Amino acid sequence: MSAKPGRQQRLEWLLANPALWEDKEMNCSEIAYDRPRCSNNVRILFEQMQSAGLYSWTTVWSDVGIERLVERARALRSSTSQ
Repeated sequence: MSAKPGRQQRLEWLLANPALWEDKEMNCSEIAYDRPRCSNNVRILFEQMQSAGLYSWTTVWSDVGIERLVERARALRSSTSQ
Protein backbone atom coordinates (compact mmCIF):
# COMPACT_ATOMS: atom_id res chain seq x y z
CA MET A 1 0.00 0.00 0.00
CA SER A 2 1.45 3.37 -0.95
CA ALA A 3 1.64 6.27 1.46
CA LYS A 4 -1.01 8.98 1.37
CA PRO A 5 0.27 12.12 -0.39
CA GLY A 6 1.13 14.89 2.04
CA ARG A 7 1.61 18.63 1.93
CA GLN A 8 5.17 18.33 0.60
CA GLN A 9 4.12 16.19 -2.36
CA ARG A 10 1.30 18.61 -3.14
CA LEU A 11 3.68 21.58 -3.01
CA GLU A 12 6.14 19.79 -5.28
CA TRP A 13 3.32 19.09 -7.74
CA LEU A 14 2.23 22.74 -7.69
CA LEU A 15 5.82 23.90 -8.27
CA ALA A 16 6.13 21.47 -11.18
CA ASN A 17 2.86 22.77 -12.71
CA PRO A 18 2.92 26.56 -12.28
CA ALA A 19 0.88 27.26 -15.41
CA LEU A 20 -2.15 25.85 -13.62
CA TRP A 21 -2.12 28.43 -10.83
CA GLU A 22 0.46 31.20 -11.13
CA ASP A 23 -1.67 33.72 -13.05
CA LYS A 24 -5.00 32.82 -11.42
CA GLU A 25 -6.64 34.38 -8.38
CA MET A 26 -6.87 31.82 -5.59
CA ASN A 27 -7.40 33.83 -2.39
CA CYS A 28 -11.19 34.02 -2.50
CA SER A 29 -11.67 35.51 0.95
CA GLU A 30 -9.95 38.73 -0.11
CA ILE A 31 -11.82 39.42 -3.35
CA ALA A 32 -15.53 39.75 -2.78
CA TYR A 33 -15.97 41.33 -6.23
CA ASP A 34 -15.07 38.14 -8.13
CA ARG A 35 -15.63 35.28 -5.70
CA PRO A 36 -17.38 32.96 -8.22
CA ARG A 37 -14.44 33.05 -10.66
CA CYS A 38 -11.96 32.60 -7.83
CA SER A 39 -13.89 29.62 -6.43
CA ASN A 40 -13.97 28.10 -9.89
CA ASN A 41 -10.16 28.48 -10.18
CA VAL A 42 -9.73 26.70 -6.85
CA ARG A 43 -12.15 23.92 -7.82
CA ILE A 44 -10.47 23.33 -11.19
CA LEU A 45 -7.00 23.20 -9.62
CA PHE A 46 -8.28 20.80 -6.96
CA GLU A 47 -9.76 18.51 -9.63
CA GLN A 48 -6.43 18.47 -11.46
CA MET A 49 -4.62 17.59 -8.24
CA GLN A 50 -7.24 14.93 -7.53
CA SER A 51 -6.66 13.43 -10.99
CA ALA A 52 -2.93 13.34 -10.23
CA GLY A 53 -3.69 11.23 -7.14
CA LEU A 54 -2.93 13.95 -4.60
CA TYR A 55 -6.41 13.90 -3.10
CA SER A 56 -8.93 11.13 -2.63
CA TRP A 57 -11.99 11.02 -4.88
CA THR A 58 -14.11 11.33 -1.75
CA THR A 59 -12.46 14.61 -0.68
CA VAL A 60 -14.51 17.78 -1.19
CA TRP A 61 -12.65 20.65 -2.87
CA SER A 62 -14.04 23.31 -0.54
CA ASP A 63 -12.64 21.50 2.53
CA VAL A 64 -9.03 21.32 1.37
CA GLY A 65 -7.47 24.77 1.62
CA ILE A 66 -5.86 24.95 -1.82
CA GLU A 67 -5.48 28.69 -1.33
CA ARG A 68 -2.86 28.21 1.40
CA LEU A 69 -0.95 25.67 -0.68
CA VAL A 70 -0.86 28.04 -3.66
CA GLU A 71 0.22 30.90 -1.41
CA ARG A 72 3.13 28.77 -0.13
CA ALA A 73 4.05 27.66 -3.66
CA ARG A 74 4.08 31.29 -4.80
CA ALA A 75 6.34 32.22 -1.88
CA LEU A 76 8.73 29.36 -2.66
CA ARG A 77 8.75 30.21 -6.35
CA SER A 78 9.47 33.89 -5.74
CA SER A 79 12.26 33.09 -3.26
CA THR A 80 13.99 30.83 -5.78
CA SER A 81 13.67 33.37 -8.61
CA GLN A 82 15.35 36.19 -6.69
